[in-house]
Parts: sequence; C-alpha cells; structure tokens
Amino acid sequence: MAVKSLCNTHWESRIKSVKAIRYQAPQLKKALLKLHRTSNDDPKTKSDAKSLVAALQNFEFLVGMVIWHDVLFTINMVTKKLQSTIVDYRNDGFASSLIITKSIASDMGIGPAFPVKRRVTRTRQFDENSDNEENDQNEEAQAVEEESFRLKYFLVMIDVAIASQPTDLRN
Repeated sequence: MAVKSLCNTHWESRIKSVKAIRYQAPQLKKALLKLHRTSNDDPKTKSDAKSLVAALQNFEFLVGMVIWHDVLFTINMVTKKLQSTIVDYRNDGFASSLIITKSIASDMGIGPAFPVKRRVTRTRQFDENSDNEENDQNEEAQAVEEESFRLKYFLVMIDVAIASQPTDLRN
C-alpha cells in the first residue's frame, strides 16, 4: 500500500492521492494502528498515526473522502476529454471550418475564397501569357493565402485557447 503525494499541476495526481485512501481505507487504518503501537522511539509519529486513525474512523470524513474522489474523478475525465477535443480540433478543425464557411458564403452569395494580396510580377510579353498559367498562379496564390490564414489566425487562436486552459489540460 502506498499513499501518493499530491502534485499541484495535475488532476491525475490529485485523483491518485485520494484513490489510495478511498480504496484502501481499511488497510490504511490497520497500518496506522500498527505504526501507533510499534513507534515507541518517535512520539510525533505515534501522535500523527493516532490522529489519522481518528480521522479514518469519522463517518463524515469517509463521506467527504468518497465525494472528493467522485468529484476529482469526474473533473479528470472532463479535462482529458476536453484536451483530446482541443487537440483534434487543432489538427482537423480548419478543414471542417472551411467546409462550413464555404456553405455559409454560398448561401450569402459571397465568393468562397480568401482575398489574394497583390503580388509583384514581372511584365510579360504578349506571347508569354497563357490562360492556364494564369489559372495555376491564381490557384497557387489562393492556396498560399489559405495557408497563411491557417498559420496566422487559426493556429494562433487555438494555441491561445490551449494556453488559457488550466495547466493540467496542457500536459
């Protein structure tokens, strides 16, 4: 039997600390009673063991322990789910957001494309300009703008949302 120490940054650590007492309370009481009986050299240890046994024999303490375990367990499940949801959205959310946005834009009669910033190009001779080449350049420029928006807006926003979460969600 091991009673876990508490880490201040992770709910997982908190649940493990309470879990050790919650599921091993009878064994913990026996171990503390044995420590109380056998620790003749250290009066502080003997006194601490006696106090802990008294707490473990208090029904209100036991009810509080069970409630605390259940609350921590629920919080731990929610934080893990939220963390995985945020990570999934960071990986796949931009593409799904684009699909939804294109549908909304279509309903509103708005072209579903990022505005292309003016690019510096060299002057072409009249025989160099082909429609296919111009279309390829427009598609490439559109892809560049889309990726730029993803990097400068979407990922920054998601990373700020992740950073604003409690520490245990980020680990």
